[in-house]
Amino acid sequence: MPLPPPERCAGGVIATAVPRRAWVLLGFVAIAAVLFVVDRQVLSLLKTTLRDDLGLTDQQYGWLVTAFMVPYTVMYLFTGAWIDRWGTRVMSLVFISVMSLATMLMGFADSFGEILLARAILGVAEAGIIPCSILFVVSWFPRHLRATAISIKSPLGAIGQVATPPLVAWVTLSYGWHMAFIIPGVIGLVVAVVWYSLDHGAPDYGEPPPAANEPPANAWRLLGNRTLWPLLAVRVLSDPFWFFLLYWHAGFLQEHLGLTLAQIGQWAWIPPLFNTLGNVTVGVTSDRLLARGWPGRRARTLPLLATALLAPLAWLLPFAPSTATAITLLAGLYVMCGTWLTITNVFVADLVPRSSVATAVGVLSAVGGATSALFNLGAGWLVGHLGYTPLLLAGALLHPLAAVVIWRAYYRQREVRP
Repeated sequence: MPLPPPERCAGGVIATAVPRRAWVLLGFVAIAAVLFVVDRQVLSLLKTTLRDDLGLTDQQYGWLVTAFMVPYTVMYLFTGAWIDRWGTRVMSLVFISVMSLATMLMGFADSFGEILLARAILGVAEAGIIPCSILFVVSWFPRHLRATAISIKSPLGAIGQVATPPLVAWVTLSYGWHMAFIIPGVIGLVVAVVWYSLDHGAPDYGEPPPAANEPPANAWRLLGNRTLWPLLAVRVLSDPFWFFLLYWHAGFLQEHLGLTLAQIGQWAWIPPLFNTLGNVTVGVTSDRLLARGWPGRRARTLPLLATALLAPLAWLLPFAPSTATAITLLAGLYVMCGTWLTITNVFVADLVPRSSVATAVGVLSAVGGATSALFNLGAGWLVGHLGYTPLLLAGALLHPLAAVVIWRAYYRQREVRP
């Protein structure tokens, strides 16, 4: 079905097509988003290696996750407003550069304390990556292509996500675990410079500009916006399980199923690949529903309700009889979690004015990060004493609960545009 025509304003048709530079820049934004995941994924992939080399305990690993999550969560309350004020061009350079340097610092660390410090710095910097990415898409793409553009970041960056487990395993086994942190840090510095050089002159699609007397975006003011409260509750419920999978799935495969680091490299790329394919499918589907005339809230929430049906896969994971079965179950859970992160970040742009998009994404990530930090801090103790099974059984309940909230709050309600 053909897409709707471009919007008009007092000056006529503003933009007739997405410029080629927007798609090129989207590729580098995708690489930045991949590095955002890779910089955390390396730690999870090397959990057992660091345990053997540095004597890292499960409790200390839980503290490393928390050392990242606490500043990551708190800074979201500020980074979004900074991005709304100074723009993605300047702030992406700052955040990606600091993120990359912190990752390199972990590569030079030789003790738990040094890694803890690097993780805290990484948390501060990474709190700006998602708001920058979302505001970039809102600025460079019209409304009916935003979910597609955000989901396309996944296949554009799929090579990096899928290649990370085998590359980390190869680099670690060949050159030591330090280089597994240093290499992505160097790549990140290059991406920061390229994004800065391309991100200027965004097109005008005819969306109304902010009112002249509109106050600057503010996280505390957005927290008072009741339209956002159900979406905030959804992220409070759903984010912890995603962060648990992200940080602990490699340890689960090694410690629960007995895989070696080399075997992790052979298998662990499959869930991110399915996450990529799932994100593209749901992003395009959501935009197609919007183009067909569906109300925006229903078009955004339907993929969330559908993928929440995958949550019971987590109940089967502790009892998987083989590696192939465990990877298949993890792939389904990755699709679910990735869909919820992608679509909720797109959805928030439909609920607030454009001048507050980055701030709203920051608030959304902050409230989800708060519960994720607590969940993962407790996970360190629980894994050490009870194993992975109780956490997987409990985590499987979170997305269905979030689905009930979003169905009642948005899917059944009539749309009211901000």
